[in-house]
Amino acid sequence: ALNEYEEVAGWAETIAEVVRDQRMPPWHADPRHGKFANDRSLTKEEKELIYSWVEHGAPQGDPKNLPKPQTYVTGWKLPQKPDAVFYMDDKPFNVPAQAGKRGVKYQYFTVDPGFTEDKWLSGAEALPGNRAVVHHILVFARPPQGKRVRVFGEGDQFLVGYVPGSREVMLPEGMAK
Repeated sequence: ALNEYEEVAGWAETIAEVVRDQRMPPWHADPRHGKFANDRSLTKEEKELIYSWVEHGAPQGDPKNLPKPQTYVTGWKLPQKPDAVFYMDDKPFNVPAQAGKRGVKYQYFTVDPGFTEDKWLSGAEALPGNRAVVHHILVFARPPQGKRVRVFGEGDQFLVGYVPGSREVMLPEGMAK
């Protein structure tokens, strides 16, 4: 995380580069196809502010103008307590300390929610047990008789994902998956 000035200033050139190349912040939706409620892309003015800051040597500015420190939620971000909570396994997955150049292979876990009837989902959140070692989580639903699929778009319904900094998914009133 880039929480302190010294951390951010050390990455100033890279920050400008990834913003200019549209690699950050990550946003892959095409604006030609409408406006999106969860759009985290930067405005032209915000991008220009970053470029100008870097071009002028990434000055610190007046510490009196700093925003209040961000508070981090350690539990659920959902607006109310979840109706159901599912765990990927009874025992944790042990992440090796050394994983080589290719890292840890993707891990796939199947969870039976124990539902006896169809359910509608109006909100969801994936919460890792150990954020220090979890890069991302992708949660899919599949029909009870569906086979395990390891390729996007092959019959499973995407429900929710997690990457550091991601938000919970709350669908608008009257909508559900």
